[in-house]
Amino acid sequence: MKGRLIIDVIAFGLLAAVLCGVMAGAVLLFLSGREPRWQVFSAVMSPDNTFVAENAMADTEDGIGRISVRRQTGSTIYEALFPETLPSLFLRWTDSSHLLVLSSSQSPLPAVNNLRTDGAVDVSYAAYVRLGAADASLKAKTHSAVTLDPSSVTATFSEATHAGRPLKQCILGLVAKDSKKYSEIDFTITAGVFPCAVPSLRENLCLGVSSHFGIGGKLDRTPNEILTSATISEIPSYNELPDGTGYKAIRGQFLEKSANLLIEALQKPSFDIDYNFDFDQLNIRYTVPTRAISAPLGEFLKCVGPVAF
Repeated sequence: MKGRLIIDVIAFGLLAAVLCGVMAGAVLLFLSGREPRWQVFSAVMSPDNTFVAENAMADTEDGIGRISVRRQTGSTIYEALFPETLPSLFLRWTDSSHLLVLSSSQSPLPAVNNLRTDGAVDVSYAAYVRLGAADASLKAKTHSAVTLDPSSVTATFSEATHAGRPLKQCILGLVAKDSKKYSEIDFTITAGVFPCAVPSLRENLCLGVSSHFGIGGKLDRTPNEILTSATISEIPSYNELPDGTGYKAIRGQFLEKSANLLIEALQKPSFDIDYNFDFDQLNIRYTVPTRAISAPLGEFLKCVGPVAF
């Protein structure tokens, strides 16, 4: 099943381009008194459970991003607006009154458009050095490795058809019990099948692959490390966008050649799921024997089918 897999446009908010006139739009937004709805990319609770910090984007045409801190009672005590969405940020509480906002050193933060704070929480900004998912995999090979018992692994397959683009989605989900460090691990791969922009002489269908990796709570009940990237079998991939509450999940994509490598890896006797935590402070590799998920995996591969060169 070789060939070039061309990535579909996946609308879950990758880094947006800076839009002209956003600063004026942000000011007008607040002058109008209309509070937009906010789509939360990631959130984390303070150690004493008093505050919740969130990274979100507005449901406006301006593409405004926001870092905010609110009390559990609901009142907002800190808010910083940016002229673009920033889904790759990580938020870390150093204690219950100090929040650190971490951005990739490869993506400097834009200037803050609007800032308001009541001083109850100090918020500071810093950069982290991104370790790509494939590089993290190479390090995981020399760190902790866990071969999963086939009886601890379950998988599901589902297919959704569409009248438009993509024509259908092939979805493979996996959950496995770790029994070593975390309660479980999981991932979901969604392959969208759509007509190629330039039909091949052999095939006229292409794929776009999005992915979501998760981790359960620690067995010793101590706080989780921040999950900062994940991939399968050392494949270079863009799986570095935090998702949900508590930084236990990462979402992203397998782009073009990487998508092809992913499909090939899933056809081998086993494949690896590699997790990177706290910006390369911890790397763990889980090996999955494909015989444990042969039926749903076979349905997934059949759904994907041959693709265009």
